[in-house]
Amino acid sequence: MNKLRGLSLGGATLLVVASAWAFLRYPGWAPFAAATLLAVAVAGLPRAIAHAKLWARRGWRRLSSVRADDSRRGASFVSDSPVEDPARELEAIADAVREFEGFDGVRREEFDDGEGLVVTHAGFHSSFVRPTRSGHVAVNGASDRTRRLVEGIESARPYSLTDRTNNPLRRPDRVRGAPRVFLAVLLFALLVVGAGAIANGAYPAGPYTTGEKAVLVSIDARADVSPKVSGTDAALSKAAFVVGAIEEEAVEVEWESNRTTYSAVAEHGRQSLRMSEDARALLAEARAGDPTGDQAARADRIEADLHEAEASVAAALTARMEDGDLEGRTADLRATRDALRDAAERPA
Repeated sequence: MNKLRGLSLGGATLLVVASAWAFLRYPGWAPFAAATLLAVAVAGLPRAIAHAKLWARRGWRRLSSVRADDSRRGASFVSDSPVEDPARELEAIADAVREFEGFDGVRREEFDDGEGLVVTHAGFHSSFVRPTRSGHVAVNGASDRTRRLVEGIESARPYSLTDRTNNPLRRPDRVRGAPRVFLAVLLFALLVVGAGAIANGAYPAGPYTTGEKAVLVSIDARADVSPKVSGTDAALSKAAFVVGAIEEEAVEVEWESNRTTYSAVAEHGRQSLRMSEDARALLAEARAGDPTGDQAARADRIEADLHEAEASVAAALTARMEDGDLEGRTADLRATRDALRDAAERPA
């Protein structure tokens, strides 16, 4: 299996499994159904593009043949009806060809899709006789000798061969070169979008980015899959992650230095408050689950980090209000700052 096909099938399989798990794990269904549809698209896109290339090539060959008024150029000849035993039919054709004049020889040869005949003529030219998947006999070649070979087969066998512009034995070609790279990037992007749909469906509300929601989903998945990870461990891991996100909000408040970013600063403060509530709820959940001594100690450490993070955001908001670049629009910030200060002093 080539790497592109591995990415397509492997990624699609993982996305389907993740979607099914999320459907059973979280409320709602639409985001997970959308992720499943994306998985189907990822699995089928390389094959669809390969078939599109094949049909485009066939259409171009037919158009070129019509324009050149030469239906024999590069054409194929296919029997009007299928044969009962392709292997025996090849043997009968080989025996007949050996009696034809103007041909150097005939031999059996194994092709990618099965056995066929190679008929040589004029020293180094060849025509090919092979059965199609549907059991028809196909003769391919781009010279007048191929036409003579077809006429000889028609005279020796109980069926006729119809001239066709397109070769029925041609299989879809894999995507190659630069388009292959672009397709790989597209498939990866679709997989990321599908994973994002699962994350946003699992945690549709809250002040978290899609990436942060994906981390929370991964913690839930690890708790469901690994027998070594309990629900208490998962709650503590999510609480620790949320505390880290609150610490990042303090940095974001400091970075918002433009006079026009009051709304952004206020939003960071509000997000910090909501994250603080989530972290406290997760700590309460962990402590209510009969934690072990190590888990209880970990909960205490996370609570201490939470208080420090809340105080950091409050200090960052205070610094922004004292900068004077918010033009007096500090009432909401002051209320948020005070709420975070109170939270930093309140046990979780």
